[in-house]
Amino acid sequence: MTTQSAVSLSTTIPNIEKLEGQINYGSWKFSMRMCLMLEGLFGYVDGSNTITESADKVRDQNALAKICLSVKPNCFVHVQSAKTSKEAWDNLKSAFESRSLATVFEMTRRLFNTKQASFSSMEEYLTDILETTQKLADMGEAIEDKWIAFIIMNGVSEEYEALISSINQQTKDKIKSEEIKQILLNESERRRVKAGEVGLSANGTSALFVNVNKKPNQTFKKGKPKKSIVTTAGILLTSDLIVLNSKTVSLTKGTVQHLQESLLNLIPRRHY
Repeated sequence: MTTQSAVSLSTTIPNIEKLEGQINYGSWKFSMRMCLMLEGLFGYVDGSNTITESADKVRDQNALAKICLSVKPNCFVHVQSAKTSKEAWDNLKSAFESRSLATVFEMTRRLFNTKQASFSSMEEYLTDILETTQKLADMGEAIEDKWIAFIIMNGVSEEYEALISSINQQTKDKIKSEEIKQILLNESERRRVKAGEVGLSANGTSALFVNVNKKPNQTFKKGKPKKSIVTTAGILLTSDLIVLNSKTVSLTKGTVQHLQESLLNLIPRRHY
């Protein structure tokens, strides 16, 4: 019977990243809280549920076990003497949720200096800002939502300045960070998709791409074509030649233009 109970408990261990320490405490805390809430156990952790009956004690011990089994061995020292789930939770909070003025200052300074140019995508940029603001909120230093919106807009690259100016001019009510986030994500996606159709050839000249499916061995030829078209068949058309799977066939300008028009008529175009 003991073995059956142990097996049952092992199957309910939260499937989340284990707590390593201060480095991932914020994300672990959120994930762990959601897992315990899902099973109706977080009330014992935050103290809103009092332990008055034996059934309560069993549920509290279940929550305690889940917490202890969701931390790495180097964190055991903070929970191994805990008698209740609340005690274990509070011990971890005291150990890893730094509230020092120096920490708050450094995180705040970093937040206001965050720039989109430092990240490979708009998603990463926004995620970093939101994670930092959440960490500050966990430390009791919540930042007002409108300031989060200002921070996001202040850090975007120059290519988004026109969009930001438009937002500021059109926004009549209180600005919201979630709305700014969605606008920037949508615009970033729009530009990404557009870049998939209009880009540069290998030699830096303008090229029009239609459903690009470049073959591994396909190469662009030297020269400065005014327009290049790549189709799903791996065909590159320029003003004076056609490249089909790296094989070059010289064509007259008129023939190429005719092929370009025919291909564009046959290939479905996407609309945005």
